[in-house]
Amino acid sequence: MAYLAHRDWVPEGCETRVQALAESVTGLEAVEEIEAIAAELAARVFNARLAEVRIFSGAITDLFWSMAITKPRDKIIVPPAGIGGHVTHHAPGAAGLYGLKIVEAPIDAERHTVDLDGLAQFARDVKPWQCASGLRRCSL
Repeated sequence: MAYLAHRDWVPEGCETRVQALAESVTGLEAVEEIEAIAAELAARVFNARLAEVRIFSGAITDLFWSMAITKPRDKIIVPPAGIGGHVTHHAPGAAGLYGLKIVEAPIDAERHTVDLDGLAQFARDVKPWQCASGLRRCSL
């Protein structure tokens, strides 16, 4: 994992945990390399020994993601809060503050989850710009 491997700030005694983390994250090698390059360039620009360029919270990540692929008043389908939909996808969170029109996905009340069979037709009817799931997002 290039990003963690080039850091000299790993506390003594934590090297094994950092290496385990590095080995557990797969498929992100290109992202990690970009992060490493960006951190090194930022450190040079600001004449600093280290620089942190990663986003510092999931909520800010959600906001940046929404701003990158949508515009205010675009419709998005989100899991309802009552079944565990994340607050950042709702009116008080990043999506609402950015001005997105939030439409709650149909639910399967028995299983306490999104009704995936109903979601397909619902999305065709609503025509959202984005559909958010519990942990991942996909553009439609």
